Amino acid sequence: MQSCRSLLAPAVHCRTASFWRKDRTSDLDAIEKIAPAKEVDKAPEVQRPSAVLGDRHLADSITCSNRRVAPRQAWVESLRSANPENAYLDLPTDIIDLHPDVFATFPRIDLIHKNLYWQAHYRLVDWRCITTRAELLHRSRRKPWPQKGTGRARHGNRRTHIWKGGAQCKGPRGPESFFSVLPYSVRVTGLLSMLTIKHAQGDLHIVEDLSLSEELEEASRSIYDLANSRALRRLRLEAAESSLEATKKAASSKELLARLALSEAELLASSHSPEQSTILAAVEREKEETEELLDLIKGGKAAEAAKVAFEAADYLRKLVDSRHWGPAVLFITE
Repeated sequence: MQSCRSLLAPAVHCRTASFWRKDRTSDLDAIEKIAPAKEVDKAPEVQRPSAVLGDRHLADSITCSNRRVAPRQAWVESLRSANPENAYLDLPTDIIDLHPDVFATFPRIDLIHKNLYWQAHYRLVDWRCITTRAELLHRSRRKPWPQKGTGRARHGNRRTHIWKGGAQCKGPRGPESFFSVLPYSVRVTGLLSMLTIKHAQGDLHIVEDLSLSEELEEASRSIYDLANSRALRRLRLEAAESSLEATKKAASSKELLARLALSEAELLASSHSPEQSTILAAVEREKEETEELLDLIKGGKAAEAAKVAFEAADYLRKLVDSRHWGPAVLFITE
């Protein structure tokens, strides 16, 4: 039987090899002649919105991967609600392509957990520190009783941990920092995985800008302009005061006004010399400080800024709730 098998095996092997090596192009030609391919009518192209027809070119692959993956698409939304009563009816303004190497990667849950654990712990510092025997200087190293003859247990001194008020052993000796840096590849892969998951779950929203309602924008702009003007005025006054200190260190602004016998109106009407300009700057500085102090006492602009910030946060919270965006929302501007 063994000899027969040994004789038959090469024949089977040769037959199999010749069967797979056979050129079957003639068979394909015969099949095509028998059943020619039918021309399939092309479906008419569907008219798409202008947002889809716009020319959009993806950037080069940031991970140098030649994956043939189609780009992900996302809607471009606006935080300005056209329907304040029902913000869920607000329609997107545009559609854009997202790079597949950023928003279509394989989600690595393990690397996401590593990144979250690292971000939660790298700032921590353990300040616990036990007291050792060497640090109990107020306790003597004297032997409490003789080694033998008393019938009691032997002890060397009262600094050990078995005595009341003694030292501690085998405890933390802080401060101990938990600072560490993850490898760059782990951080980047975790970030890409998180962006991919956020987009897949519908928790990633791309907005045109972070501008809210027109009323909040006007209020915040007025407060910003006021703060900016005060800051610029303070810089000019500080520069004028520095020049005044360089020229007249011993004399104050009030003493200079009394010596020159000039009122504020006369100073404004007359041609300003360098000394008079410094005096005017000091007067304006004093008025500015008085105005800011009264505003702080009355709770004017500071309270208004806090109110605008609270209204903006409340507006954004209501907008997110009305559009059913979920508790964890990530906003990205173009």
